[in-house]
Amino acid sequence: MPHNANHIVVDPLDCLGVDGSLARPKVTAVVLHWMRPQNVNRIIKYLVKKSYIDEIIIWNNNPVPLKIANNNHKVRIINSPRNLKDEAKYLACSQAQNEVCFYQDDDHVTHFFMDALYFSFCTQPNRLHTLVPTLGWMENWHKTFFNPDENLHATFSWIGAGAMFPRRFAERYLNILNEHFEESEKQIADYGFSVLLNQPLVQLQMGPLKLEQDDAFSLSPGFDEKLLKMQIKVARLLPRFACDELPFPECWPRSVSMNAVLFTSFLPYDFDFRSIIFDPDNEQHILSKTNAAVPTQALKKYTKKPYSFGLSEDPSRWWQSTFKRNDIWGVLVWTKSLVQIMIEGGSNQSAEIQWLVHADEQYFEFTSAQLGTCNLIVNSTFCAKYVGDLTQTIDIKIKVQDIHA
Repeated sequence: MPHNANHIVVDPLDCLGVDGSLARPKVTAVVLHWMRPQNVNRIIKYLVKKSYIDEIIIWNNNPVPLKIANNNHKVRIINSPRNLKDEAKYLACSQAQNEVCFYQDDDHVTHFFMDALYFSFCTQPNRLHTLVPTLGWMENWHKTFFNPDENLHATFSWIGAGAMFPRRFAERYLNILNEHFEESEKQIADYGFSVLLNQPLVQLQMGPLKLEQDDAFSLSPGFDEKLLKMQIKVARLLPRFACDELPFPECWPRSVSMNAVLFTSFLPYDFDFRSIIFDPDNEQHILSKTNAAVPTQALKKYTKKPYSFGLSEDPSRWWQSTFKRNDIWGVLVWTKSLVQIMIEGGSNQSAEIQWLVHADEQYFEFTSAQLGTCNLIVNSTFCAKYVGDLTQTIDIKIKVQDIHA
């Protein structure tokens, strides 16, 4: 189908807020160790193979000095005289030789998604990027703190399943911990890290593989009570860190596979989380973490066919979304790839579902029937903009296969 000049084409990198070409910085990986040396050895085995990681800091919170099987030159061990728990993650990052840190707990396997996480970070290097299981992704939207009049625009995510962020975030947070928190509170510092950045973060749905989790800190007696106190204190403290919001890009990375990032210009339900106004003077807002107003039924419906299913290798799993005119979705690929697009459904069967497609530097216009049988060779980006007039609920499946020279 010929390109219609009346439709405005979309550059995927512009949509994601990328200014110029993608920089690919070197990264320091940080892993926290307590009681699982076998896990740490397994994690190091795949971290040393990543070309963009040239330093690996293992922070040992155990008073017994840690010995590892891999003596790779990238690895540096810091033996702490006492167990600093969460605070140690940020101390380790602050000692990195690079300006970017990757962090993961020692009870997750993240190497399947690391390249895509790194690629996502390169698109928006001034934000925190986290890997999050599908259900955790949903739950995190219940912990947002938006109030434009007060310059509040905070979102929440844990970082243990994998996260990438500028080293300066860790340095800034250590200053906050030292100024505002008791020593016992620093042990459960993770909750405050993302929130007190006071910027929307990038959460990437994935399916992490967990390793042995005996003696997990989050399973220890009294952890839930400590966490609740931390949540309340962070919410009350947040207004002190009011700041201008980073420019809000049109598109956001949403999910990752081994070699691709799925991005969209919309959330999976017809709801803008920024419309919930957090009142820092309202005690009920403080106690409830503000977002009881997020439509729970919409969230439950979404879990049946979430973003992560769009890139799943399971042929029975499809991503489903309701598309309105000018909604955008696309994929970033790490290396030159064969991208297969499959589209099913269409809640308005009488309407032709039309897409304006940008694949690298080429533009096409397709109907869903044409795009649904489409195989494209993509070097870096594929993007589709819905240009139909009627709202459509559609199932999408994306297969990405590396093409090796």
